[in-house]
Amino acid sequence: MESLTLDDKIEKAIRVLVKHPCFELALNEVLNGLDEMIKEKNEVYNKYGTIFRRAKSLGDKELGKHVLNFLNYSENKHWTGMHRQKSTISKNFPALKDALVYAQENPDDIRNILKKLLNIEGVGIGTASIILHVMYPERYAPYNAKAIEAFKIVGIDKILKLQNYEDIDRYIIANRYIKEATKIIKKHIGKDFEIWEMDSVWHYIKEAHSHNKCEKYIEYSDDLFFEIEKILSVKNQMILYGPPGTGKTWIA
Repeated sequence: MESLTLDDKIEKAIRVLVKHPCFELALNEVLNGLDEMIKEKNEVYNKYGTIFRRAKSLGDKELGKHVLNFLNYSENKHWTGMHRQKSTISKNFPALKDALVYAQENPDDIRNILKKLLNIEGVGIGTASIILHVMYPERYAPYNAKAIEAFKIVGIDKILKLQNYEDIDRYIIANRYIKEATKIIKKHIGKDFEIWEMDSVWHYIKEAHSHNKCEKYIEYSDDLFFEIEKILSVKNQMILYGPPGTGKTWIA
C-alpha cells in the first residue's frame, strides 16, 4: 500500500480535528470571546511585532528588555509560563539580537532562524515559535506545550508522525498543519479567525479534555453527509440538535 504524502496526512489530521468532540467545545469558547481576543491580538502585534521586526536598529540591551517584557502574560496577553526563563535569556542578549536580526533579514529561512533561537539558553521551541508568530503572524504558528498536548489529545501527532522528527522538522510540519487548518476553519465559520485564535483552540481543547467535557468521540461516516446533502437538495434548510460536543457547529 502506498504511504500517504504529507499533504494527505495534513488533510486527514484536519478531518480528525473537526470531528473530535473537544473541537466544537473549544471553537465555541473562542468564538464567544472573539472580539476581545482580536483586540488584544492587534495590540500585541502592533507593539511587539513592530519591535521585533526592527531588531537591527535596536541595541542588544534595548531589544533584550523588550523581549523580556513580552515574555510576561500581562504584555503578550495570551501565553503563560515564558516569564520563568527571563533570567536565563537575559544573559544572552547579543545572541538573541543576532537571531532576530537574521529573522528580520531572512523571514522565510525557518530552519536557520530556529537554529539560532534554539541555541540560546532558555529558549525552547515554544518560546521561539511564539516570538516568530508575533513577528510574522501569517508565516509562523505558536507551537508550545498546550498545542503539543492538544495534538496528542486529538491524535494529530500520530497522523503526522511527529514523533519521528527532531524539534525543527517537527515544528516545520506542525506549522504547516496549523496554517492549513486555520485557513479551512476560517472559510467554514466565515469569521475573522486567524492563527492567534487557532492557538486558543488548542488551549480550550486541553481544558475541555482535562475536565472530562468531551470524553465520547463521535465518528461521522460519509453516509451521514450524503444523507444531509440529499435532504438539502429537496429542502433548503434543516435543524440539527443534540448536546454540546456532538459536532453540530461543524456539520452546519
